[in-house]
Amino acid sequence: MLKELASKKIAIDIDDVLSLTVRSFLDFIREDHDIDMQYDEFTEYRAHELKAFKSKNIDEDGVYALWRAFSDSHIWKSMKTIEWSEESLRKLSREWYEFILITARNESLRDYTLNWLEKSYPDIYFSWLHFTWGLKWAHIKKSEVCKRHWIELMIEDNADNVLELAENWIKCYLFNRPWNQNHTVDHPCIKRIDSWQEIF
Repeated sequence: MLKELASKKIAIDIDDVLSLTVRSFLDFIREDHDIDMQYDEFTEYRAHELKAFKSKNIDEDGVYALWRAFSDSHIWKSMKTIEWSEESLRKLSREWYEFILITARNESLRDYTLNWLEKSYPDIYFSWLHFTWGLKWAHIKKSEVCKRHWIELMIEDNADNVLELAENWIKCYLFNRPWNQNHTVDHPCIKRIDSWQEIF
């Protein structure tokens, strides 16, 4: 799909595309909140719908509070990157591709996010960072961000997002994750991948 692009702009999600977020979050809730969940059990993007949280009567607000606590934890600060991501970004950078980060994180996590990016990808230049959820919970779709900036390709892990992007003829690489396996993403603009190496 890279060779089909008219421009060299690539939009990239952060969580579980660049950062090993869910595995780190599971370590956090296991260590600090006695919630024992395996990675393969994280089968819903909307975490409050998962059995492990329902069994403890943790609703959507409760899960969000856990994510906020996680973002302030030592586990977040030491969160690892996705395998081959840094090497792949370096290679793409040498070929003059431009990277734009578009994340569904809330704008309130900007400082946490920037600190982690600077530490984890010190040699990679990201043109800009866009949060689809604002401080007052105003929301913009990732496809709208892409269209405004003439971005033709996005790398994602959320099946709902890639379907919406594909409907707008924005090409997508979808990382296979437990939370997107129950979704059918049959569209010519979408390609499932298991590794950054498959992008080349």
